This record gives sequence, C-alpha cells and structure tokens, in this order.
Amino acid sequence: MVIIRTESVKQPNLSLRFLQVLFNYEWIHTKLSAMPMVHLIGDYDLHSDPEVNLVKAALQQIQIEFDPDIVGIELAGRYGSIEVKD
Repeated sequence: MVIIRTESVKQPNLSLRFLQVLFNYEWIHTKLSAMPMVHLIGDYDLHSDPEVNLVKAALQQIQIEFDPDIVGIELAGRYGSIEVKD
C-alpha cells in the first residue's frame, strides 16, 4: 500500500511521484480493495490538474458498491462521456 505524507501533498507544486500514483491503475485497484471509494476520491481532491479531475469525475460516476477488479473497465467506459471544467 502506498502511503502519502499529507505535508508534501498540500504544497502548491505536487511532485511528479504523487501524480504518477494518482494515475497508477495498480494503486487505484489496491486502494479500492482496502478502502471505500470516498477515500480514493479524497486523494484526487488534493490536486486540481485537468487530467486528475478527469479521473476523479470518472470515479465519482462509479457505483459505490462494485467489484474493484473491474475498476479499469469502469473508468475506461466513463472517460468519453465526462466534461471537466478547468
């Protein structure tokens, strides 16, 4: 499990490593296997990048109770129908 120190996340310039975690399918799957969706979405609230907002919006459309093993399919199916405002 990846642990992110909150003091590094609150800085205006997030590290490349933190962004790589947010876009890492294995990390998303592992976090959803261990925690509720609300905790995963909370990680995306810490950054306002348009690409991060796209993933966050897709995650918000996924049913709260679902099988984490299909999160990749769920995300891919929602990317085309999301409008993200900068």
